[in-house]
Amino acid sequence: ARNRSMTQAAVIATQSGFYMGAAAVDAGLADGVQTAGDIIKKMSSSKGDMAMNLNEVKDFITQALAESFAEVKTMIEKQSVALTEQSRALEGIEARLMNELLPSNDPSDATDANSAATIAGDIVEMCSTSGMPELAGTIIRDGLTLNEAKSAILDAKAKAAAETPIISTVGPLASGEINPLLADAKKRAEKQGAGNR
Repeated sequence: ARNRSMTQAAVIATQSGFYMGAAAVDAGLADGVQTAGDIIKKMSSSKGDMAMNLNEVKDFITQALAESFAEVKTMIEKQSVALTEQSRALEGIEARLMNELLPSNDPSDATDANSAATIAGDIVEMCSTSGMPELAGTIIRDGLTLNEAKSAILDAKAKAAAETPIISTVGPLASGEINPLLADAKKRAEKQGAGNR
């Protein structure tokens, strides 16, 4: 929220979604969408510290794109592994639920089993949509209701957000000026140093 000048509510409303292109701009996570050619023209025509020759600009963009794609690929691979493991765990849980709830021929048992399976499916979908598929097994095993599951997911997301450091890719080359994050960190360090004297 701080780095993009957004409200915390606007950040939370993204539900940790992944946005690309115009969708990222609409969500407030990017300033604009340009072609590589547009960026090269803009940077090569800049003056002062940002003046670069065309090859330097191309190298800079190529490296930035490679790093971005590598990060996205790693993120997708981790999510894929987590979803596969969660799917296997849920298959076992579903089988156990069905065995526990359908041992007799009583029609009410079948209704209970269908209800439990529906709730389990809803919980799995909520966890996956929230980007936390690893929680589904625990929530189902603990027998939480849908409302309790929502609260558990929100609590887990808040805890994860508090533990995740802010990583910025803003650098001097992005604007031709001093990195605002570094300047802010330096001011805070100076304040803290002055307060300890």
